[in-house]
Amino acid sequence: MALKSIFILILTVGILERVFSLLTQKEKKGAIKYKWTTHLLMVTYLLCMALALSEFILQKTKLNILVGLIGIIIVVMSAALRKSAIKSLGDFWSMHIKTIEGQPLNNSGPYRWVRHPYYVSVILELAGWTLFLNAFWAFLFVLAVHLPILLYRSFIEEKVLLAFFGQKYEEYRHNVTAFFPYSYKKRAP
Repeated sequence: MALKSIFILILTVGILERVFSLLTQKEKKGAIKYKWTTHLLMVTYLLCMALALSEFILQKTKLNILVGLIGIIIVVMSAALRKSAIKSLGDFWSMHIKTIEGQPLNNSGPYRWVRHPYYVSVILELAGWTLFLNAFWAFLFVLAVHLPILLYRSFIEEKVLLAFFGQKYEEYRHNVTAFFPYSYKKRAP
């Protein structure tokens, strides 16, 4: 029981860091598109976390410490990627699909390797927390529910960015992969 309490404490710290990060991030005003995707992703994110915590609390089997350790390493890596993506976008970062007048096309930081590093970080974060908590069903929920919604949102965002940036974004899309940095793609300068 003491081990479970430690796990819950670590999860609580992680959730508080995430909430604090979102609440303190300032956003510039801009044209928000497809706002419902932000709400849907927030709901499924919270469901993933609630399911993982419930499964963790209710499980009767012994915790696999190695899986938990791998999970927390993934969470820490995802937080670093998330912070790097937000920092790279600076004042133009938003949790919404948004275009802002004067917004430059960013291909620096993690955006030089993948077009959606923030989304990659979210999936890694949720997968990491479910592994940390040894929550198999929650892990499947992340893959079966949250991931497809996130992929759909990235598809919508691509259309918005293509309409906003035009040929520059088309070239960026040609040179940089969406989620995984494959070596066959040319890198943006």
